[in-house]
Amino acid sequence: MFFKEILLFLLPLFVAGLIHHFLIIKKNLFAFLAKPIDFGLKLGQKRLFGDSKTLRGFIAMAFLTGIIFWSINFLLQVPLKIHPLLSGILLGLGYSLGELPNSFIKRTFGLREGDLIKGPLRFLQHIFDQTDSIIGALLVLFLIYTPSVSLILVLFLTGTLLHVTIDLALYNFGYKKDRHQFSHPKLSA
Repeated sequence: MFFKEILLFLLPLFVAGLIHHFLIIKKNLFAFLAKPIDFGLKLGQKRLFGDSKTLRGFIAMAFLTGIIFWSINFLLQVPLKIHPLLSGILLGLGYSLGELPNSFIKRTFGLREGDLIKGPLRFLQHIFDQTDSIIGALLVLFLIYTPSVSLILVLFLTGTLLHVTIDLALYNFGYKKDRHQFSHPKLSA
């Protein structure tokens, strides 16, 4: 059962994220939804979340994660608290919502998307930048399932490792620009 749980709770987010980045964003599909979720609102002179957190991203992650989650659970039959489609949608939303506090902090400090703060908190912020969405998804996990402590730890570590690996690949292949030159060294291709 443990392997089935890991597969069910990580694979839909992973595949949805790849589809979102490499198909929807790259081909600018559903451009009418590429509107910032903060609608340009400001706190003082600073944007709440910035331009990179969009309605399209939230809708795509929720919808894609929901469909993929439902499909995988149809095969694996992991017992959930609520319907698999709704469980997947909530997991995708949790993943997306998990990124908002970090975006808010960055905008508060006047940083652009992808930048890190200067000084001693830089490393901590980078770690949070790599784990925020995983934490958001894990919080939602408690709504849809009763996870064991070992499952939470494995999902956190595996999810973080996948996130860092994908991020490195995106920088290496030029999909993302490395603005903070902190921990994204170019890998030899």
